[in-house]
This record gives sequence, C-alpha cells and structure tokens, in this order.
Amino acid sequence: YTADDGHYLTYRPRASASFMYHFKDNQQLDALLAYSGFIRFSNMYAKNLVTGVEQLVADPSVHDTTRYHQVIFRATYAMPAWKNRINFQFGAEVNQEHTTQTRILDGHQQSGDYAAFGSARITLVEGLNIQPAIRFAYNTRFQTPLIPSLNLHYNYHDKFVLRASYGRGYRAPSLKELFLTFFDSNHSLKGNSNLKPEDGHCVNASLSYSPTVHQTHHFTFGVSGFFNLIQNKIDWKIIPSNGIVVDTYQYFNIKKYETYGGEITANYRWQRFSFRASGMITRYELSNTNSGSDKIKLLSPDASAGVSYIIPKAEIGINIFYKYNG
Repeated sequence: YTADDGHYLTYRPRASASFMYHFKDNQQLDALLAYSGFIRFSNMYAKNLVTGVEQLVADPSVHDTTRYHQVIFRATYAMPAWKNRINFQFGAEVNQEHTTQTRILDGHQQSGDYAAFGSARITLVEGLNIQPAIRFAYNTRFQTPLIPSLNLHYNYHDKFVLRASYGRGYRAPSLKELFLTFFDSNHSLKGNSNLKPEDGHCVNASLSYSPTVHQTHHFTFGVSGFFNLIQNKIDWKIIPSNGIVVDTYQYFNIKKYETYGGEITANYRWQRFSFRASGMITRYELSNTNSGSDKIKLLSPDASAGVSYIIPKAEIGINIFYKYNG
C-alpha cells in the first residue's frame, strides 16, 4: 500500500525602514522602504504505508518552488506657504513585484509601478478647505492615465459641515490575476493574461446639520450621496465545459459597472442615552457589452438603528442594534 505525501516549507520574510525629518517652518520629509516575500518549497513523496519508507517522486512536474518578492518605496515632502493658508505635498512611489513558480505562465513574471504625485490644501476663508491633487504613473505592462482628484470641506461654526469629492480610480491587474493557474483538490483557479486595468470615476457628497437645542441635548442630521462608474472591473466567472458548469473560476473584466445611491442619518445624544438611525438605498448596474443590451440592474435598500444607555454608578452599557440588508 502506497500513498502520495506532500511536504511543504514556507518562509515569509518581511522588512521595512522608515525615515522622518522635520525642517524649519513646519516642512517635513517622510520616506518608507518595505520588502515582503513569500517562498514556498513543495515536494511530493511516495510513501510505503507498510514500511513507512518515503521516496521523492521522480516526476519534476509535481514539485514546485514558489518565490514572490515585492518592494515598495514611498517618499513625501510637505511644506506650508502663504501664512499656512496653503499646504503643499509632493511625493514619489515605486512598487515592484517579481514571482517565479511553475503555476505562473512561462514560470517567471514581473511588473512595476512608478508614480509621482502632488496635492495642495488651500484655505481661502475660515472653515473652507479645498484640496486638488494629481498623480502621474507608469506601469510596465499597461498604459496609465493621468489621475486627478478634488476634495472640498466646509465647516460653518460646527453646525453645517459640507464635504464633496471627486477622484479618478485606476488599478492594474496583479500578477496572480494575470498569470496564476492553481488546481488541487480544493481549488480550481485560472488567471487571465488578457485582463484590462480597472478605470473608474467616483463622486461623493455629504451634508450634516447639528442644531443647538439645549446644552444637554445634541442632534445631528445628515444626508449623503455617491456615484461610482468602473470600466473593466475585475471579477470572477465560472468557465463552462461541454455544456456542464465545472468548478473552475477565472478572472474577467466587467465592461461597465455602476453604483449610486444615498443615505439619511439621524443621531441624538442626551447624557447617558444615545440613539442613531439611518436609511440607505443603493442601485447597481452592470453590463458586458458596449450597447448595454445585457444590462443587469439591482436595487438594495438598507436600514440600521441603534440605542445605547449607560447605567449610572455601575458603568454598565446596554446596547441594542438592528440592521436590515436589502
């Protein structure tokens, strides 16, 4: 009687170093260098269950040595200007990935991201902050667009607080999503070398109001909304075979993926008692064609509420929560 016996030895080395230096006039330099590794040796032995003797299987295809290395370097420099009404931040970032293993296409793959970015927080009047930002990036495998963002924050005497933001999102597929093929008794995963990067636009806005009623009674009302548009969103799909769906999953791109919705919240606090309630509605739309003929639409209403009270002297908190998922 014989059986296969798998032997595994895994190393996960990690190392990082950070640097911070304060210059005069509140200028500051921050730097980070980090390494993360994954090394795994996999060997298959044929074991005689009677004598207990094991021998290394001669077939080299059943053995594997997986090596994955990632190096990240990031440096940022911050400096104020115009009597601290403007705060600039500039930086650079490098992200390098490298892997060698039999489950990866061609046995060896690598990718790199190189970026420079800058932002400015501008205070024109008291309580109003505007922060534009931009990011220039280069990816060794994909063409990277210019990535801008804009954030706005206005606080009027702690009664009205307005927040609004826009940002462009971009994510290149990872090496695993592109090239990893992994089959065993529990997994059937297949990479997709034809994946496209995710490219999206995100808009958020919120307004909160805190009226003054009494020194011991505190109310806060809020309303918010959001819109996200992602093109070529990376997700899973099941690969069909001969008309029968098998448990093999592969990454693919969703041509167009949208989510938008809003939320209303109400908060009340009085001494040791507090109450919170919120209602939210989210709509999802996705399509894999340019015409949108196969569009799928989903609507999800959500609600939550919570009440809490702290018993005097005993300092015991009683909390009741409710959550509805649409």
